[in-house]
Amino acid sequence: MAERVIAAILAQQDYKTTPDQRQRAYEFLETLKSTPRENLNIATKLITHQNPVIQHFALHSLEVLVKAHWNKLDNGQKNHLKTYAKKVFSNGAKLSQNFLREKAIDFLTEIAVRDWPQRWPNMLQEVFAVAGVNRSDGDDLLMFMVLMLVRNLASKIIAFDPNVPEKRCREIQVGLQASMAPIRFLILKTTRKNLGPPGRKMNPKQAKIVRTALDAIQACIDWVDPVFIYGNGSPQDLQQNAILPILLSLLNRSEFCITAAEVLTIICQKNTMQKYHRWLRELWVPVLKTNRQIFTMSSDIQDTTEWVRLMRAVVGCLKKLMINHYNLITPGTNGDAKTAQVRLQLLEHSRDLLKHRVVSVALMGAEIWMWIMRYKFKELVDESRSKGIILNLIKITMSQNIRQKWDGLHSEFELERDHDMAFSSLRSKLNVVMELCSTQRTNLTLRAVVEAYLQPVMAISRARNMQDFAKIEQAMEGYNCGLEHAIRAIPNNHTHDPQIIEGLGVLLQNLIKIPVQNVPVGLVVVKSQAIGMLHPIYEHNQKALMAALQHSLQGVQYRPQGQESIPAERLPKDVMIARRKSLLSLINITKKHKTRLVGMFRNLFQQISETLSKEGWLRAEERMSLLECMIPIANTLPQAQYFSFIKHIVDTPLKNFDRIASSTFNEYKTFAVSIGFLIIQAPDTKQAREHRQQIWWAVDLMRVIVRNTSNQDHMKALFPNLLSKQRLTHLLKLTGCCHYLISPAFLSVALPEIKVALSESRLKMEDGLKHLPTETHLVIEEIHMWFRTVRGCALNLLGIAAKETPNLFHSVATGDVLSVTVFESLPSMPLIYLKVLLDQFLPNFLDCYPLQTEMQQRAFVSIFGKILNGLLSRLTSGWQTHVQALEQKIAASSEKDEIRFSSSLVDTTKSFTRAIADLLKVPSGVAGIRSVRNMFYPVTMTSGSSNPDKDRKSRKGEANPYVPSAQEIRRSNLVVNLILQNTMLTNLLMTVMMALMLWPEPNSSITACALVVRFLPAIKNNLHQPQGKNAGMMLLRLFETSLKVLSRLRKEIEEAQHSGHIFMCKELYCTFVPLGIKQFRQILLKCGVPAGELEELEKDMAKHSSDKIKRKLFKGMLMRHIIGRQAGTGRCFQVKDLPEGFVTSYKDLKARHKKKGGAGAGDSLEGVFEYLFDK
Repeated sequence: MAERVIAAILAQQDYKTTPDQRQRAYEFLETLKSTPRENLNIATKLITHQNPVIQHFALHSLEVLVKAHWNKLDNGQKNHLKTYAKKVFSNGAKLSQNFLREKAIDFLTEIAVRDWPQRWPNMLQEVFAVAGVNRSDGDDLLMFMVLMLVRNLASKIIAFDPNVPEKRCREIQVGLQASMAPIRFLILKTTRKNLGPPGRKMNPKQAKIVRTALDAIQACIDWVDPVFIYGNGSPQDLQQNAILPILLSLLNRSEFCITAAEVLTIICQKNTMQKYHRWLRELWVPVLKTNRQIFTMSSDIQDTTEWVRLMRAVVGCLKKLMINHYNLITPGTNGDAKTAQVRLQLLEHSRDLLKHRVVSVALMGAEIWMWIMRYKFKELVDESRSKGIILNLIKITMSQNIRQKWDGLHSEFELERDHDMAFSSLRSKLNVVMELCSTQRTNLTLRAVVEAYLQPVMAISRARNMQDFAKIEQAMEGYNCGLEHAIRAIPNNHTHDPQIIEGLGVLLQNLIKIPVQNVPVGLVVVKSQAIGMLHPIYEHNQKALMAALQHSLQGVQYRPQGQESIPAERLPKDVMIARRKSLLSLINITKKHKTRLVGMFRNLFQQISETLSKEGWLRAEERMSLLECMIPIANTLPQAQYFSFIKHIVDTPLKNFDRIASSTFNEYKTFAVSIGFLIIQAPDTKQAREHRQQIWWAVDLMRVIVRNTSNQDHMKALFPNLLSKQRLTHLLKLTGCCHYLISPAFLSVALPEIKVALSESRLKMEDGLKHLPTETHLVIEEIHMWFRTVRGCALNLLGIAAKETPNLFHSVATGDVLSVTVFESLPSMPLIYLKVLLDQFLPNFLDCYPLQTEMQQRAFVSIFGKILNGLLSRLTSGWQTHVQALEQKIAASSEKDEIRFSSSLVDTTKSFTRAIADLLKVPSGVAGIRSVRNMFYPVTMTSGSSNPDKDRKSRKGEANPYVPSAQEIRRSNLVVNLILQNTMLTNLLMTVMMALMLWPEPNSSITACALVVRFLPAIKNNLHQPQGKNAGMMLLRLFETSLKVLSRLRKEIEEAQHSGHIFMCKELYCTFVPLGIKQFRQILLKCGVPAGELEELEKDMAKHSSDKIKRKLFKGMLMRHIIGRQAGTGRCFQVKDLPEGFVTSYKDLKARHKKKGGAGAGDSLEGVFEYLFDK
């Protein structure tokens, strides 16, 4: 047998053998490893073979034997393996190769992990004795093997190996702690013997031993006693019996520097007793010294990546030392002259790091300076030196803000994308440093920033070529970041230095003088950004404010030479960006200084009106944004002047809108023809374009006015005139026309160009453009933006009208009208368009629906049922399609795939759930659980608590954010009762809740659970009525569904989802079982919960009135018997998961579908609940 094994091993290693021969050899050897008895016999024979390959296989077989079959062996076999492992160890010097010694130690380690120290207590002492650790003539190779054993055992504790239980890790840690004195002696002895004096080169064997000792220190440093690190605290014991001097000596050797720095980092972040502080204080000098040494090595190291790794390690140690033990070098500590030198070196080194050309190193410096400026600047720097340090820091920060180009040959990053991401991170931290400087010394910082900024601005007049302009643009772009954050951090009560105002004035004058026609577009962009930041001068100088507004207004109209006749929509992309930046500056200035602009309102509005009157000069978005600048200023005007302004800007657009609406909105086809959607040449004709622009301008203008009118008196007087009964009718019809355009009836006959233009996302539109002629792209993009904007604005306005003037709105928007306008084509609406409806209109519509009269209540129940029916049909079919795609992907890759939570389907589902939750006054997610709980249990003052017995006295009392108001509870109760009174609507809503529970998106699932609990008090009160009995039967199904979901949730990861389902199940059980409804108990018994444990649970829950304790007891039961039982079976929604017999059986639903001629063979639920409203 041994010969066959040897032949198989050699066959695997021989390149001359065929693949089939190697495969057969592999299978034979794997079979041998799976049989413990034969494996042990053969391995012990082969371990003395002369061939190292054979020996390695023998040791590996023994390791596999212990790993896979240890628990199957009897005590005699285990003791035999232990004895043999010690024998292999004692003969370690006879093993010819180092990899054989490592494998022998792996074999010994696997046994020790399972039985040491409890069932093999003397193992470590025996190997120490065999190696002669305490003798002067100890065997170096065996001591090296002992080091490897200690390293392996310590590594098992911190490696989070799933094969090593947490209890075993604690036991191994206790065993190592008990043996730490001889372990420390071994590490010191081997390290000193092989390391030698500084400057002496080590051979590979010595380096390997020192590396192993260092790895052993690293594995156990996090939990060892401080004596291991510092000795007993005396200087003599520190040098003779402590690890710290060894680490400091290794820190100065480049091959060990990284690991040594990582170990020292752990030491620096540990809480240390007072008697060891003197040694931590001494640690500052070598750590700073090593930082400086490696920092100055940058010019000598060709591999930038390796040097950055070294720097990251030593700077990480310095940061931890600084954050945790800075108090050891503060002024007034022992050895003040020495600590003063350390503080100076710390500042100098941090400054050098910050200004280094390598991005990662500068990032480290920025992080250090953020901490210094935020916490210790005044302690670290005296008043006489703080000015110079801040000026130097600002200079470095401004220069480092200039974007660095990626150099592929010498960069630390292989990809330009990684370089750009690192630079973005650096810039964000530099800007924080700039803000902190501005907070410390505001006037000094602003003055320095302005002086630095003036240099590139003044250099524009001396620029001779495009290369000079590019350098200036790059500098100004970087300086803009510093300027913005320096101004942003100015305290509200700060008084500006006149020199700053003067400097900002000079800067503004020079910026305004920059010509826009003879410079690159990028320079126009950074110039516009800078003008929008100079707020301190605008607060003190009205002329400067008006000049900035005029110049920004000119920038909005910017066109390079030769492009004056091009329509605004067809300007180049870089020109669009420049105009957009000017527009943002204009908006920023008007919002910041709107009270100062009231006196200049007429002049400013006249200039904007002149700009708007230039036909084709501005895009629709730019025109709207200009007006959006004016409305916040107009809010401060008297009501008469405000109405005069509004009438001036809306009179003509609304007249055009009403004219078009009266003639085209009544018929869908007429509307499609008027906007040019039925003929290939029509979309780009002048008349179609004018119709689209006039509709867009009117609805967007109304939206902007309503959104930006902050004065409530103005709003109340304005609203009836702006959104009159006739205009609401037009908006409803416009919404219906838009929904017709995305309906299957229209899309089936629409032109390819129109289909692409009506795509639900820009990404899909861009994919469709690839298959269409280039000359149609601009028109299609314009139509796509037009449709999304017009529909979104119309829904937004209708939602606001439903909230602000509900009686007027519902006099126009009856249930029949809404069914053919807003809710037209719900079952087939694209998801992104459906999400807009759910976000912009549905919450306000449901939340503010008037419910004062019985007729209104009946109308609400009817329209709410139809909405739920359509939404459930659409979303359920979407869920099924999504799940099927996921299942195909999982089957193809043979891996479990998680749902993409960023998809439009998930976002739409969240919006749907949120709309229902808002109707019932229940917040989404976990907050909904707390809010519903506070409706039923006495609420304490402590935030988030609902314990009726007692509260934690250590907490300070505060307002509970999860307590609904009395008005919210009254309306919520009314809606709940209205739903329960209608059996069909109750069935439908509970179906929605069940589907949301099964849908694997945590927030929606948790919210659904909270909503179910919201119905429990009303169901309990009506349990003996027909509607209560019907709801009770559905709650049984929901309870069963929730348990199914819990069985699929993993215990370790999906804790948030646990809370919702556990809360609902506990409330269902505790509410209805005491009333005699035993079916809940029967469901738990079917799920595997022992009857005796269930009885004990009920008794324990009856003893406690605290909701918190009841939840804890119930959760413990579910954790033991339900949660995570089927975690590997997948969690996706499937129609078959709906319990049979709920509402009616799924087979019956499909049969009804077939009778109606529908495609009932599939799993889609589309339309299957329509019968609820046929009765």
